[in-house]
Amino acid sequence: TKLLSSYGASRTATHHGTLEQLVTTRGHTEVAAWLAASSQWTMPLHHLDALTADRTRALLRAGADLHAAAARGGPTPLSLAQAIQAAGAAADGMAAQLVLRAAEPWSPTNHELFQAASRARAVRLMLLGHRMSRQERFVRQEVALFDVWMEHVMPTAVGRQFGAGGA
Repeated sequence: TKLLSSYGASRTATHHGTLEQLVTTRGHTEVAAWLAASSQWTMPLHHLDALTADRTRALLRAGADLHAAAARGGPTPLSLAQAIQAAGAAADGMAAQLVLRAAEPWSPTNHELFQAASRARAVRLMLLGHRMSRQERFVRQEVALFDVWMEHVMPTAVGRQFGAGGA
């Protein structure tokens, strides 16, 4: 059920009532409880407990919205990942941990979790920073300038939605 839901299986009511009612009458109370708990999940990235690391990475690279919610204040993939982390279940390489890393400002360690346009922007900006650091006026300061560029300029200039400041 979790896997089918993560791929967009319909949750609409049947001629037997709601999906939760149907599985409850068939004795599947755990499935009914999960369906009720996940009723506000609107996209595949909400299904962190059913996603593999590879699928999560692919969704993030495709531009999945970390802040998507069915309603204002509803659960988002990021809020679900934070809850999993608070429960001590966001192990390295798991979907929740990847979402948490993707929510951080851009860095070389989470570059792979950004979509193609953001990664391309990062590469162009890294090359620009490298070229600037090689200018004659920065002789003997090349490494320091490039370090500042990578640690302060890049995270501000590369966001999940192409623009500056994480936009």
